[in-house]
Amino acid sequence: GVLYTAEPSVDFGDGLYIPDDQSQCFYSQLTFTSFYPGAVVNDANNDIINTFINFEHSFMGDLTISFICPNGQSILVHQQGGGGTYLGIPIDEDAGENPGIGWDYYWEPGATNGTWEANAGGTLPAGSYESVQPFTNLNGCPLNGTWEIEVCDLWSVDNGFIFDWSIEFAPELYPEAVTFTPTFGPECDSTWWDGPSIIDDGGDCNIVTISPQFIGEESYTYMGQNDFGCYYDRTIDVTVVGTIPTVTANQTQYCGSPVIMTANVGDVDPDDCDFTWTPTDYLNDTDVQSPTIDGLETTTEYTVSVSYSTNGLTCVSEAAIDIETCEITIPNVFTPDNLNVGGNNTWRVDGLEGFDGVQCYIYNRWGTVVFEHIDFGHSAGWDPGVDGAPEGVYYYVLEIPCNEGDQIVTEQGDEITEFDCDGMVPFTGTIHLFR
Repeated sequence: GVLYTAEPSVDFGDGLYIPDDQSQCFYSQLTFTSFYPGAVVNDANNDIINTFINFEHSFMGDLTISFICPNGQSILVHQQGGGGTYLGIPIDEDAGENPGIGWDYYWEPGATNGTWEANAGGTLPAGSYESVQPFTNLNGCPLNGTWEIEVCDLWSVDNGFIFDWSIEFAPELYPEAVTFTPTFGPECDSTWWDGPSIIDDGGDCNIVTISPQFIGEESYTYMGQNDFGCYYDRTIDVTVVGTIPTVTANQTQYCGSPVIMTANVGDVDPDDCDFTWTPTDYLNDTDVQSPTIDGLETTTEYTVSVSYSTNGLTCVSEAAIDIETCEITIPNVFTPDNLNVGGNNTWRVDGLEGFDGVQCYIYNRWGTVVFEHIDFGHSAGWDPGVDGAPEGVYYYVLEIPCNEGDQIVTEQGDEITEFDCDGMVPFTGTIHLFR
């Protein structure tokens, strides 16, 4: 645990000048808040240990010194007297305002060696002295509140400086000291990071992974809340000199139509980057930002390595994308959900998106065409509700154009078939429409 005390104190450093002016006194305040509410000085001879001042002056007989409590009651501890007695080690230059060396002087209720005036002569030794007025003048003073010192220099010519002052109260007047040891939990509800590009919090939020997408400055703040409800935070600035690429493609299935991949590099100028794609199979180029895949036979993961120089550093990072071979799934059962807007209301064939110019014809049981489209792969599909098609069995014909040598895998119901392309590949089958 840590013992916490917060008694007010005053330290004037190199000292403050005491005005050498009959019309102007020096005042300074201390505010106490640590006593019990409503507590007062009941017996000043026991409740007050001392009043204190660190001081230097070249003529003790100039001065009056008083301490004033929060309700205005006061005690006069020195009332002129003592003539040219020095206090501390003053610089005795009438016109100067240069501080000398202050000595510690106390007034204690139990002192028996007399007042300052009673000990006048030469330089007044540091130590404890009797007050001119009794400490009982302070009986009834509130302990909490603003206490004040008043120092008046009533004659001109000589001067002095004050460096410090205080009032010491009996320890038993203070509430029992509070000790506690704050603790922080190990989970995200106690300590955590906050920032713009966090992609992984590590599970406990103490160690995070960031992935900035843009060059520049980003700020991250570590927050903590202990079991006493106190918050702490520390912010660090991260300078992003490079960016991690991402890879996109105009389609993620190769179905006879070329696939164009692109390495996106954020706000980095692509002309400043070097691109390396692997593997090199089926690529028209391997060191450009956007290569083209053609003739793909098996599903392949393509990786791009991007390197560029910035601020004297060379940044190298990678990204990958899976390009699948064409697998066409032709459903043979269809149940429109006409009551649900956005539901399963159209018959579509997955895998045709990569083909241009797929022709589709759907016939009813009497051989009448109820639907046709010359680019079915890029259409919304067949909506039997629009065509007023009743429940029953329908027949489809799909004609898929593809390059010679390409391979198409189709799934019709439970039957999976591989086709080697040779121009236009026809597929036929039935659709069972249920309502």
